[in-house]
Amino acid sequence: FKNYVEEDYSSPDWIRFLSYMKRIRVIDNFPPNFNQHKPSRFAIYDIAERKPPGFILPNLHTISWPIYHTNNFPLSFFFSPAIRKLKIYIEDQNHLAQIQDVLRSHKPDLRSLTITTCYRGRVLSLSKTIPGIKGLNNLSTLVIGYHTIYWEHPLFISRKLMVSLPQLVHLRTFRIALGSEANVSHLLDLPSDAFIGFPALQNLGISWTTDSVQGLVLKLLQGITSPTFRHAEFHVPTSVTRAKMLELTTSLSVYPSITQIMLTRKTHPNDSDGTDWNAAAIVSPLFKLSKLRAISFGGFTFDWDDDLCRDMARSWPNIWKIWMEGVEKGKRLDVTRLMHLAENCPHLSHLAIPLFCKHTNGDSIDAVYNGADRKKPLNIYSLDTSCRNDLALALFLYTLFGVFTFVAYPPDHLIEEALRVILKYR
Repeated sequence: FKNYVEEDYSSPDWIRFLSYMKRIRVIDNFPPNFNQHKPSRFAIYDIAERKPPGFILPNLHTISWPIYHTNNFPLSFFFSPAIRKLKIYIEDQNHLAQIQDVLRSHKPDLRSLTITTCYRGRVLSLSKTIPGIKGLNNLSTLVIGYHTIYWEHPLFISRKLMVSLPQLVHLRTFRIALGSEANVSHLLDLPSDAFIGFPALQNLGISWTTDSVQGLVLKLLQGITSPTFRHAEFHVPTSVTRAKMLELTTSLSVYPSITQIMLTRKTHPNDSDGTDWNAAAIVSPLFKLSKLRAISFGGFTFDWDDDLCRDMARSWPNIWKIWMEGVEKGKRLDVTRLMHLAENCPHLSHLAIPLFCKHTNGDSIDAVYNGADRKKPLNIYSLDTSCRNDLALALFLYTLFGVFTFVAYPPDHLIEEALRVILKYR
């Protein structure tokens, strides 16, 4: 940058820079060691004044940029009318002014906007960006404060901004971290009809940390009018009760278009697990979703039985993924009950359910399967193989599902070795 400022357009550096400027389409984070060598604000404006007419990067369409270390670096320096995707990490209230300027000058062309913060300790206000977001009529993806399950960083959302979000008619993906009641207390009394909209929504993700916020979550969920709502992802508080979860799954069950559901309780290795309760009872409302293709639960306790496995298999004939991550307590499912999934779910390709086998050496595990041919090989995860009858168990699974891949934690290769023996002599 220093050389660019001191030299004219005929210098080799300028010629090299200008020859490449039209090729750059994506900026993902900043270069290594940028903070140690970042240019001053004066140098940047000098470059802006000395460059040829037009934008420095005229074909740039995607920016993923942490501006929390670049107070002297104007984000608009890189912008051009071609920008379609903007992902910004902020750490200070002053950074919102930059975002506001960018949004004001680029609406309505922006298609994807992510605003989040990596600063833990205080909630930042997003109120200053209201005019910009409201004018983004072609926005298809909006992410506000939604980062990870464990380290989300909520942004303060004003009432005016919140009620304007359902009116984004092209919005397909919407994810938001609501945080605790203290962060959204001014939104809890908004009427339900204030959230009616989201006519094109396909993917919804909401994270919150206290049970009292769930009323707002349900208002957002129940306001969706889109006939193509497909994917629901909720990260719920550790202290969530069975009644609250049943209320949530019942609200989800009224959308027959849903194909994927993820429900994760915010447990962390260093946190308390909260009160344990059998989460199997909250699944039944979801049996209405005959188009469901993937379901994932994390951090819950399940008591599995034959009836539950049978109802899941018969209700979700198109299911390809059943994933129960971090489910270490509760009753495990007898492997013989997998007959239900084999008979009713020909598309199943990923299965992670806590299983057990009561058979020992010398026992046979009989399976007679006359169902349709399977569409894909089955990947089985985290199976308890304490039965020590690996050959019989492998033969049982092979009879039900054909060739399968077995992934155990900790690693246990006896089942797959037994499968190789079966395939060798079949």
